[in-house]
Amino acid sequence: MTNIMKSYNFEQGKEAVLLPTLDWEIEEQPIFDTDGNTIDGWKSVRRNDNQTCLNICKGSYTPTLNQVLVESAEQLAEKTGFKVAGYDTYQHGRKVLAFLQNPEENEVAGYKLKDYLLIGNSHDYSSSFWIGNTSVMLRCTNQFTKRNQQFSVSHTVNSQVRINKLLHSFDVYLQQNKLLYEDFERFLNAPIELDTIDEAIAEVMNIQLQETTGQHGSGHSISTRKKNLYQQAAASIHRECFDLGKNVWGLFNGFTHFTTHVKKAKEKTFGNALGSMADINDKAYHYCRSIAHLN
Repeated sequence: MTNIMKSYNFEQGKEAVLLPTLDWEIEEQPIFDTDGNTIDGWKSVRRNDNQTCLNICKGSYTPTLNQVLVESAEQLAEKTGFKVAGYDTYQHGRKVLAFLQNPEENEVAGYKLKDYLLIGNSHDYSSSFWIGNTSVMLRCTNQFTKRNQQFSVSHTVNSQVRINKLLHSFDVYLQQNKLLYEDFERFLNAPIELDTIDEAIAEVMNIQLQETTGQHGSGHSISTRKKNLYQQAAASIHRECFDLGKNVWGLFNGFTHFTTHVKKAKEKTFGNALGSMADINDKAYHYCRSIAHLN
């Protein structure tokens, strides 16, 4: 642990900052062929502020306005007592997110976490409306989002039906949040051995230790990039295990520290809600559940 910590200096990645609102909207435009003729049955969905194309879709597709997401968040906040903390975008606005802050703070092992109810929507076919849980550890701002795959609202229904379903989904959020913290407590009470760290990195990030050291007959480092990623992830995990304990809770927070503060990405979202950071966190969460015998 000491050698890894001394050999790597953490780089602070650019952290995502929530926007106070979504100050742009989508608009539908026709598509033209090279002769300037309209292509029947197809249209584009674009941002109205900079004309970025977010989707090429059939004319029958019904996109959902950002206004609906904002209204949904505001009405959900009014009904639940949560506060709209802000909004985020991903891939130039192809995906949009609303975060509602839970006024109650949860704790694991005496460390406080701030929780958010997350509402997501896309303009590129990738998803309908969905909800999730986002947790941020106040000690070090490690961020983790758990998406609820069981809830979605089609883009074809009217906005009031969508909002009503979101209000109903609040019960789902509370249930999922309770289950998440039960997992965290079990992580805390599940000890690990040092070998588990290498196994976890191999499983979660597809980086085998022998690839970074030239072991088992390779004779040389297969990939400098993989070696750096291994060292970064291992340093984050050792750091968190030193502070939180040599247990699955420390292991899990090592991965969320790595994705929040160390690993560079072209684009980050608050809570590591989408993209490669979300994928690593999700794999880490399920791996931690498996070694804590929760699966």
